[in-house]
Amino acid sequence: MSQKGRALNVILVIIVLIIGILAGFAIGRFGVAPGVVTVTQPITYTITQTIEKTVTYTVTITTPVTSPTPTPTPTPIQEYIWTLPNENEIVAKLSKFITWSGEVTIEMWDGLGGGDGWVMDRLVETFNSLFAGRIKVVRIMQGAWPDVYSKLLAGYKAGVLPDVFIVHPTEIPLFAYTVMQPVDKVIKEFGLSRDQFIEWYWDLLWWPEPKTGEKHMIVLPLDIHPYALYINLNLAERYGIPIPKHGEIKTPDDLLNWLRLAKEKLRTEETGIYPMGIETGFGNFWFWWSLTPRDLVVGDGTLDNPKPALDSEDGINAFKWFEIAAKEKLIIVHPWSQLVYGLAMNTTNPVLSWVHGPWAQATFDLVPGFRYTVVALFGGDSPYKVWTSGHIIGLTYANTPERQRATEIFAVWLCLHAGAWGAYAGHIPAYKEGWNHPHYAGNPHRMAFVEQAKLGAKFMTLHSAIWEIGDHINAHALNVVNGIETSEEAARKAQQEALDILATYK
Repeated sequence: MSQKGRALNVILVIIVLIIGILAGFAIGRFGVAPGVVTVTQPITYTITQTIEKTVTYTVTITTPVTSPTPTPTPTPIQEYIWTLPNENEIVAKLSKFITWSGEVTIEMWDGLGGGDGWVMDRLVETFNSLFAGRIKVVRIMQGAWPDVYSKLLAGYKAGVLPDVFIVHPTEIPLFAYTVMQPVDKVIKEFGLSRDQFIEWYWDLLWWPEPKTGEKHMIVLPLDIHPYALYINLNLAERYGIPIPKHGEIKTPDDLLNWLRLAKEKLRTEETGIYPMGIETGFGNFWFWWSLTPRDLVVGDGTLDNPKPALDSEDGINAFKWFEIAAKEKLIIVHPWSQLVYGLAMNTTNPVLSWVHGPWAQATFDLVPGFRYTVVALFGGDSPYKVWTSGHIIGLTYANTPERQRATEIFAVWLCLHAGAWGAYAGHIPAYKEGWNHPHYAGNPHRMAFVEQAKLGAKFMTLHSAIWEIGDHINAHALNVVNGIETSEEAARKAQQEALDILATYK
């Protein structure tokens, strides 16, 4: 059904079930979980998820009637905290860089919708209040992410750019040394250092200058949002299924073995409850990426000259994971809309677990009667790392010196306040001190994703072709699950398709 068709089926859009929260924050709102929710009649509401690729998912969910169910953690947020305990010191330090009189206005572009947009608006308002009369940030949400990318490229050609923008690391190849300019000076003058941030993320953001090959810090890191393992606690406790410790599942084979144990205890053939769900959407590519021990798109080549290794033993094994899991009935395919509603709890085939990103918490925390936990996967000394993406802060240096300095001040301030961003938007702050924000540290689900960050994760190939290649890999993964292709056939076809796609970028 099309997005338009789904919208027409909405009976009541966010009438109850924490109407202020859901209406205001949609799926990006990660900070609130109901303490006790009473549902006396079915409620239909919409959830929208915007992904950095090209897709906006809108789903309609009708809740079942349930008895009041306590949700002990995380606790509801009664009062938002947008500033830091040492805020006066931070403002005073940053104000030393202000050399002008009057107010300088700077412009920020992004594609942050839903809850992400709401949280960013609050942060911008807070900054504008703290620096009133000296710096004013005007945030412009430019639409879906592809619209942001095209407008930035068009603005660069026309010589009209914002001062600052937010995108993802996968866009660095599009914008490096054109739209986005190095920030080496920023990190030096403002005292930012690698040890203050997620180190492996910091290292990723040093990008070679095309002519000299010299690497510069090309953007500032704001957050990451990796995959991890969600587990339905109600089912785990009812059937006596052990919850793995963070990092205990080190390899795809370890994950299969845990799912086998879960299947035995769930009595899947009898109960219809499956150990894991996978989705019909793009997320299977991200999961497939998590099952690979190295970058199989670059392969034995370089970013400038990729030599895909999708048809290698590693690539075949990643597809084979899906094949084995499907044949052994360890996984079942569900639409994203069913998985995000309590791991398909209201279907004939609910699932115990799902590997997905932190944004799923937004809905999970609102599902009556649903209790869950998050387990960090892979990483550490394992060659396997879960997929992640993130948000980065780009500076254009396209306007007056005063605006450039004002932009630097805002960008640094935003990095330092990533704790509030993470607490209320659900992402993992790249600035590690942000993990101590009371509404972040006090949320066990958020902190589980911090454990995932500590174990490590891997971004997709930072090549402009990655999304198109990913579309093909995603389709082949589902074909393997459905028995349409073997793992070997999927790997071979994906390899040729990747080569064909990459040839158009030369």
